Amino acid sequence: MGTNYYVKKEDNSIHIGKSSFGWKFLFQENNEYYDKKDKSSIFRFLKLNKTTFINEYNEKVDVEEFWKMVEQKQQSGTTIHEYYGYPESLKCYDENGLIVYPPPIKIDDEVYKRLPPRKDVLECIVFSEEITEEGLVFSSSDFS
Repeated sequence: MGTNYYVKKEDNSIHIGKSSFGWKFLFQENNEYYDKKDKSSIFRFLKLNKTTFINEYNEKVDVEEFWKMVEQKQQSGTTIHEYYGYPESLKCYDENGLIVYPPPIKIDDEVYKRLPPRKDVLECIVFSEEITEEGLVFSSSDFS
């Protein structure tokens, strides 16, 4: 269970990220709206759009309270990388520069054997989680 956060702009919604129980806050990569992937750039964007910063239940969100929640989750939550325990030695990059890892299932798993014979699915999954120096977690995948 989680809560998505958005900035409403005219006829579109900009997905800021998602808060899920037990996980670090996951920011949506929004290069066209943030100068950098850091707190000051996102904070500045949210402050400029504070009147339209909402959650998925259409409730207004206070920017300062939002950052308190994010900071708490970054200290206590986990990431997909940590959850599945992928060693750094398995990390590689696909042709688009996205980080990829082997799937988190065993070769002899019965479900795995029934999967369609798609090499890209069987050998790796796209894993676009990036953790910044500030400890913020970003994804370029759509996860809303």
